[in-house]
Amino acid sequence: MADAAKGLPAIPAHVKLRKTDLPFWEGILRARARDEWTEADLVVAAQLARCQRDIEVESAGKRRVASLGQLMRLEMALMRSLRMGGRAVGDPQIEAGRRAAQRQAQQVRTDLQDEEYIAV
Repeated sequence: MADAAKGLPAIPAHVKLRKTDLPFWEGILRARARDEWTEADLVVAAQLARCQRDIEVESAGKRRVASLGQLMRLEMALMRSLRMGGRAVGDPQIEAGRRAAQRQAQQVRTDLQDEEYIAV
C-alpha cells in the first residue's frame, strides 16, 4: 500500500502527452497496481492514451470511418501489448488482491489530500 500511496507513476521524461490525453493516461494507469508498471509499459500506456484521445476526437468530428478504424485497431494492439484486453497475467487472485490494495491506497491518498495532511 505504501507504493500505491505515492500516486500514479510519472510520465517518462522523453514522452510527450497533450493535456487532453491526461484523463486517458490516468484511467489506463489505474488499471494496474503501481509496481506493475515498467518504463517500457509507461511508454506504451502513453501511446494508448494518445490513441484513445484521438478516437474520441475522430468520433466526435464524424471523420472518415477508415481513419477511425485504423485508430481502433491501433488501440487494440496497444492494449494487447500491455496485456489489458483480456485476463490478467499471473494468478488472478493475487492480481485482484494487488489491484484492490492499489485502489484502497489511492482512496486513502485522495482522502488525505482533501484534508491537506500531505503535499501533492
